Amino acid sequence: MCHDVVLVRHDASVASVRDRLRRSSQGAAFVVDENDRLYGTLSFDDLNGDQAHAAKTARAVAQTDFDVLTVDDSLEDAIDVLNTQFADCLPVVDSEKRLRVVGAIHQRDATLARNRLLLRAHQGREIG
Repeated sequence: MCHDVVLVRHDASVASVRDRLRRSSQGAAFVVDENDRLYGTLSFDDLNGDQAHAAKTARAVAQTDFDVLTVDDSLEDAIDVLNTQFADCLPVVDSEKRLRVVGAIHQRDATLARNRLLLRAHQGREIG
C-alpha cells in the first residue's frame, strides 16, 4: 500500500487539484469532505475534460461511483477488485463506515506483491 496519496478538499478549485497532481507522482487524487470522509476520485482525464473547465470545485467533477479497499482486505481481495474494475489505483480506507483514506493500492504493486508470494511458495516446494 502506498501512503503517499493526494488528498484534496471537496471545495478545492479544479485548477489547484490539477496543479497538485502535476507536482505529484500519483495519477489520481482522492476528494474528501469537510469531515475527511472519502467523497470521490479524480484523474487527469477528469480534470481536463469539458466538464472540468466549466466546474469550479473538485466536488463537481469527482467520480463518485468507485470501489474502495479497507485495511482489513487481503492482497487477493485487492487484486480481484482492481481486475474487476479495470482500475490502476484504488483508495484504501480505515473502514467502510468512516471512509478515512489511509493510502492507495496500485495494480502494479499488488501484482508484484502477489508474484513475490508465489515465487517464495514455489521456492519452498523446490527446497522441501
